[in-house]
Amino acid sequence: MGLADDRDLLPLGSGFDLVRKNGYDRAQVDEHLERVDADLRIITSDRDAAVSQARDLSKQLESSRSEIENLRGQVERLSKPPTTLEGLSERLQRMLRLAQDEANDIRSRAEKDAAETRSRSEAEAGALRTRYEKLIAEVDTRRSEMEQEHRSVLDKAKAEAERITSEAEENRKRADDESEARRVQVEEDFEIAMAARRTESMKTLTEQETTSKADAQRRVREATEEANRRLREGTNEAHRRVREATDEATRLTTESTQAAEKLERESTEAAQRLERESTEAAQRREQESTAAAQQREKDSVEAAQKRERESTQEAERLVSEATERSERMIRETTDEATRLVEEGTRESERLVREARLDAEKRLGATTEECQRRLTKADQQVHSLTELRDTVAGKLRDAAELLGQTTPLLSRLAQEDDEEAALREAAAEAREQARKSAETAVAEERPPQPREQRTESPAAGDGPTEKIQRKNLPGNAPAQQQNPHDPPTRRIQLPIPGTEQQRPGNQGGAPQAEPAEQGSRPRR
Repeated sequence: MGLADDRDLLPLGSGFDLVRKNGYDRAQVDEHLERVDADLRIITSDRDAAVSQARDLSKQLESSRSEIENLRGQVERLSKPPTTLEGLSERLQRMLRLAQDEANDIRSRAEKDAAETRSRSEAEAGALRTRYEKLIAEVDTRRSEMEQEHRSVLDKAKAEAERITSEAEENRKRADDESEARRVQVEEDFEIAMAARRTESMKTLTEQETTSKADAQRRVREATEEANRRLREGTNEAHRRVREATDEATRLTTESTQAAEKLERESTEAAQRLERESTEAAQRREQESTAAAQQREKDSVEAAQKRERESTQEAERLVSEATERSERMIRETTDEATRLVEEGTRESERLVREARLDAEKRLGATTEECQRRLTKADQQVHSLTELRDTVAGKLRDAAELLGQTTPLLSRLAQEDDEEAALREAAAEAREQARKSAETAVAEERPPQPREQRTESPAAGDGPTEKIQRKNLPGNAPAQQQNPHDPPTRRIQLPIPGTEQQRPGNQGGAPQAEPAEQGSRPRR
């Protein structure tokens, strides 16, 4: 009767928590499927109860019809004269005529009442059957509408979640690109500006990165809340429609039950009334037509038994057909529910697998990029450190040749102290920026397997990653050189007294001052 898709009348339940890459929580999906199975079993039980009640009403109607046929046979049997009118006296003929007229009257009334009762019973049974079929059609229609609406809401929610996720990802990438561009610009300014400007630029970069990541996180959070809100609204609407359909089905079932009970009472009263009237007529005629009545009663009993056997066979056939149809519908419903559960499970596993592969791919790409940048930075640090040491050596040689050893060494010591202080400030700023970037990346990164979470912290750093340098040749001791500080350059500073001594110098000594110009810290 179109009940194969009763599963669509089930409430949608609460929305699933979104995980990375548009997946859902598997535990919530399993719980939702279990609720679907339980509701499906409840609806199947209600449907079986309704079918059983309709079957009982059909049996009661057939029983009433059989009783009416039996009473009609008794009336016909009792209304017939026991003998012919020939050979009887005039008085007996008159008595027989009166009895025959009375029997004809009783029979006609009984036939009329039986016909009315049967017509009324058939009409009410047809009305009940029509109402039941109409109810089933309405339930099927509402089920189809709810199925379509459920799919539409689910598709919209998935599309919205994908759109929001993609926008958040684009915003995050754009923020990373902007942060990278700003970082490059700051590094360029750092190489040509003084220490104060370097400190200010690093502070600005850190604030901008923090603001960008906070804005990206805020957008992701707002998008997630919006998707959850829309999903809750769709779920509440589906629940409301399911409740309305359930209330309507309950009301129609109650009306059908009341109408069937009323029909049963009226049929019982009519049968009892006909039985009383027939019994009274039979008692009046019993003494006059005993022999003929017994013969006709025997014939009627045989005919009634025959009709009863035929009715029983027909009822058994109808019951068998209804049982087979019900079992077939239950099998179809069970197979459909099993198929949907399997499809949902496969889809959830596929989404989780795709999300995990995508996360692993992104993590690998990020790790390779960080390693590449780290290697490049180490190479630059090595080359610039060697250049700085070479220039510093030449500068010291030139200072010794110029006789300015003491003032030059004092100035170099002062510059080293200033450089160490600047390196410490830069290391603190870079460490703070690195921690902020690691925190933001950890919050945005999807859940990874246990073996992938033990990688180096540098693999997840963004534009402000921490550069871990090796002990390169020519580096200063640990207490004088910060391993997190980028290479420095020197610039030339005027040395008091060297302007007058320069014309008198010979050889390569005057050429050491341009080297000092490139070794001055430029931040």
